[in-house]
Amino acid sequence: MSETKMSETQVSGNGALPQINMSKLTVGGGVGGAIFAIATMSIFFAGIPLVRVMFPIALVVGAAIAMAIHFLHHETPSTSRILSAVKK
Repeated sequence: MSETKMSETQVSGNGALPQINMSKLTVGGGVGGAIFAIATMSIFFAGIPLVRVMFPIALVVGAAIAMAIHFLHHETPSTSRILSAVKK
């Protein structure tokens, strides 16, 4: 018999861990995406009290940065800011 270490993770018979991976959830845009986003935000608001303080601050700082980028952007809006890796 082989000994197993305490730090090793026991997996089920099919090899998958019994956890939900948020990156594997597919949520489209529209009403379903909005419901998912609002539900996720409400869970964080209820579970982490610091989020209730930081969220309004983040909104104000984000809006200020967005306005600064909007008014300081001198190029035409349709041009991409990300340069292509391949020369045309």
